[in-house]
Amino acid sequence: MKSHWIVTFLLLMLVSWTGAQNDTEVVVYYDTSLSMQERNTFSEFDQLQQTLSSYTSSRLKVVQFSNAINQEDRYAINPEDLARLSSDLQRVIYDGATDYSVINLNQSALLYVLMTDGRSLGSNWPQTADAPVFVINSTERRNAKALQALATATKGQYIDLFDASKEAKEAVVLRTVSGVVYDNDGPIAEATVRVRNTTVSTTSDSQGNFTLEAPQGAVLVVSFTGKKTRGIRIQDRSNYDINMDYLDENLEEVILTATSGTEEQTEDLGLGEVDKRSLGYAVQSIDEEEISAGDTDIVQSVSGQFSGINVQNNQDLSQFVGRGIAQSIQGDYYGLIVVDGVPMQKSNSRTGDIFSLANIDPQNVADITVLKGLAATNRWGTLGRNGVILIKTKAFASGSGNKGKEKRLGTTATYRGGAQELAALPKAPYIEVLKQATTIDEAYEAYIAQRKIHGDKSSFFLDVATYFKGWENDYLSAKIVSNTVERYEKEIPLLRATAYFYQDIGAMKEAVQLYEYILELEPSQAQSYRDLAVAYDLAGSYEKALELHNRIVRLKQTGSTLFNGLQESLTYDYKNLVAQHGSLLDASKIQPKYQSNATLHKRIVVEWNEPSAEFDLQIVNPQQRFFTWSHTRTAESQRMMQETKQGYALEEYFLTPKDQGTWMFNMKRIGDPGVMNQPLYVKITVYSNFGQPNQKEEIRMVQLPDNGAMATVLKIIV
Repeated sequence: MKSHWIVTFLLLMLVSWTGAQNDTEVVVYYDTSLSMQERNTFSEFDQLQQTLSSYTSSRLKVVQFSNAINQEDRYAINPEDLARLSSDLQRVIYDGATDYSVINLNQSALLYVLMTDGRSLGSNWPQTADAPVFVINSTERRNAKALQALATATKGQYIDLFDASKEAKEAVVLRTVSGVVYDNDGPIAEATVRVRNTTVSTTSDSQGNFTLEAPQGAVLVVSFTGKKTRGIRIQDRSNYDINMDYLDENLEEVILTATSGTEEQTEDLGLGEVDKRSLGYAVQSIDEEEISAGDTDIVQSVSGQFSGINVQNNQDLSQFVGRGIAQSIQGDYYGLIVVDGVPMQKSNSRTGDIFSLANIDPQNVADITVLKGLAATNRWGTLGRNGVILIKTKAFASGSGNKGKEKRLGTTATYRGGAQELAALPKAPYIEVLKQATTIDEAYEAYIAQRKIHGDKSSFFLDVATYFKGWENDYLSAKIVSNTVERYEKEIPLLRATAYFYQDIGAMKEAVQLYEYILELEPSQAQSYRDLAVAYDLAGSYEKALELHNRIVRLKQTGSTLFNGLQESLTYDYKNLVAQHGSLLDASKIQPKYQSNATLHKRIVVEWNEPSAEFDLQIVNPQQRFFTWSHTRTAESQRMMQETKQGYALEEYFLTPKDQGTWMFNMKRIGDPGVMNQPLYVKITVYSNFGQPNQKEEIRMVQLPDNGAMATVLKIIV
């Protein structure tokens, strides 16, 4: 019993001593993020010495931080130790973004000294402290308002050491730039005009006029669906009239032919005549000779003509079942009808909504084609997951309808291994230097040296962070890639790619912070909402995910069309959140329609960081047959216009247990040089046993080669 009281007494003394020590301790937080390398180290240290001169009897704790706590040391406040501190600070390596959530201003200190520029993404800037905070900064790019507010709130002091006269002298002068966007037919309305490497953009009015603010020497990028993107550098004038050329003037020069010399047989898949040998999958078709003269209903013409197509005589053709009820999602198992290349409004077996096609006269039909299975329906995305029936009318076939210019498509019918294995690392001179390192310390030193040479390249930090993944050091990878966040704080495509990388390495907290910031920057982009909702889910913030999903639902209920393109994906995400974590959610906040579960064997979600990016996505099935979906302005003009307007970049695919074997996803970047000089990143999320208790997710980020080569981005075994 006596020993028990002795132990208790000693513990109380230890706690009392620790508290007393903190009460007499000055804590310095020294920001070592990349943006702070421009600080005036000597003037800041001189100011620190002056601040500490009133606390010579206290202990000093100095914490170096950026995206994490990097180092912590203790010193006495005397000439000898302060000289040692000065030497230590001069050897600091500046790297990483700033994350103020890692510092603690509530540890019962006597005084806090925060040496930083106040710049950070999101809302993690401290608001209060349990002791006065002295803020010291000497850099030009600083958040003076936040620095002053913290000092005032804590009864501390903000000491700004930057030369204000220099700041005013070097301020960027903006000028008003205006002009007209037009083509041979006249003015172009709704053309996008943006200042490259900024978020400044506008659209032309009904007369093609535009006006915006931009610095001299900047580049205006003008784009419009179906037109070649133009880049115009702003010189010493303020008015620019921009003539847009058609994108497809030389399409006939880009035709790939089959290797066989046999007679060409073609099918029209809604994009013009396509060589049957180029399809990569089986096609069933009938022409007008196989449509009975006695058919009075299009259902009669289809019934019994195609294997695996089921439609009852008392039903509308829009109610056909193509891939089987086992494929149904949310209870909707009706397929898609495409007439003369135009997708018709889908009937819905779940809601009972029927959009009749009874007005199609069988005697006016030139041919009917049925597409089934994953590879065949990729052309129509998720709309075609239950199968597609293509109907071409005689008027359209003869050219008397609104038939556009036919586009010849072609490649070999059977996949012959044309795609290269995607390199684990991009080809870049700095990567070659890093590869010579034999230890991680050597590699890091090489990175710092290469940063001085190549650090202005937009993909540099993402490339190097990918390299350090090979050392299995996620700490360094996260630190290095965070520099992209500070260096390109307004460039959403690069920020989104950085968030992809965070999720790839499992840094879910950092991904959430970045997606929150992106949503603040771009609340008019649908992708920003979905990205954050999914990130909350993956990070275990289930209530926040639910709250954001409900916010999306409320926006839709008020008439917003922002989420039309992502409606189906958002439904899967919401239902999956409830299915996986419903017991941890407030049941009263769950929307009733999302309480039913949706299960899939494999759900494959492909996202890219720039909605306007053009690429080919080739999917090769286990039988080595393939289909290529072209995400281009010529092949998908309407879709790309919707993606740009609503701000999303996503497509998803589904595999069933019957789709056994190895599936390969290949991608090739295409487009004009003005867009190709920016890196394109793709995030691929594979959900196995989606919606089931044993669900698993795998996330991978890749950078597509900029040389236009087809590369394998995913292999998946069913």
